[in-house]
Amino acid sequence: MGGAGLAGIALFGVASPGLGQTTGGIVSALSLGIGPINTATTNRVNLVKALAYSTRHVVFPAGDYLIDNSGTPPIIRNFGGVVEFESGARFVFTNNRTKGLVFEGGTLARLYDIRTTFSTLPPVRVNAQECLHFTRTTDTLIQNANVNGSAAAGILFGRSVRPTVRNATITNTRADGLHFANCQNARVELLRTSGTGDDGLAFVDYGGQSLHGGFATDVEIRNTGARGIAVVGQSDVEIANFLVDGTRGAGLYVTRELSYGTATPANVSYHDGEVVRAGTVLKDGSYGANRHSLFYNGATDRIVFSRITSRCPYALHVATGGQPSRATLTDITKSSTC
Repeated sequence: MGGAGLAGIALFGVASPGLGQTTGGIVSALSLGIGPINTATTNRVNLVKALAYSTRHVVFPAGDYLIDNSGTPPIIRNFGGVVEFESGARFVFTNNRTKGLVFEGGTLARLYDIRTTFSTLPPVRVNAQECLHFTRTTDTLIQNANVNGSAAAGILFGRSVRPTVRNATITNTRADGLHFANCQNARVELLRTSGTGDDGLAFVDYGGQSLHGGFATDVEIRNTGARGIAVVGQSDVEIANFLVDGTRGAGLYVTRELSYGTATPANVSYHDGEVVRAGTVLKDGSYGANRHSLFYNGATDRIVFSRITSRCPYALHVATGGQPSRATLTDITKSSTC
């Protein structure tokens, strides 16, 4: 589940306002000492200083911006402004075993057209080392994002309220593509993931945090190293208009996971979608568990699958596990045509 767990959503401590404190204004990143010609260390220092405790609108002109993310990752605290990338702008993180960038706290942050990658794509999974990590943020919007590579999840929100991800492409991650951990009313509109080492999209409640709610629509998940779309412990989640094509584990997944101590999901709906070739992806020489198109386990309260086509799963079109389980299934089409 993205290698997040409680460690991946923990805070990094609280800092008082300092050099980065500003209010308002639209400025070029170049004028703040952040630029394609700078060293990775210079860009890291000036990026944090420019955005922390700020409501600035910072525009990044075209170019590759090297960012030193070694050791403790760069942490931007209490940002409530706008980060906007012009065409051709990209963050390139220099350490492929640690987090790329952390946003901690803050309200109404907006990230437009952000693009990230690594100097060398992460070769192995390192748990809780997400590329873009948002913790305890409120009303954050990410719009038009392209995240290529991560030692763990591509984008992770932890303990955040009303995060929105709109039009994101996430590829080549070692864990999940997009992961919401203990979040309230997370929203996804138009998501494309491929080559994720774990789930493509996950909504998780790691144990009774009382932050519930999630919605996703227009989602395409391809070639995952685990499940396609997973709802684990989280309640009040709706997934609509989706395609899951090629998974190592189950295509659609709703469960209480005892090993993670998660909550019990309730009021979860998957509708109007298609699952193709669930359980057929080989990763690291092995296949996953629960190689079914639709799988639910340990959930009995208002679990609904409707208007879904299942094509060519390795195992079953619909399956349950060993925990007490109940779901309503309507208009499930089972096909051997891939």
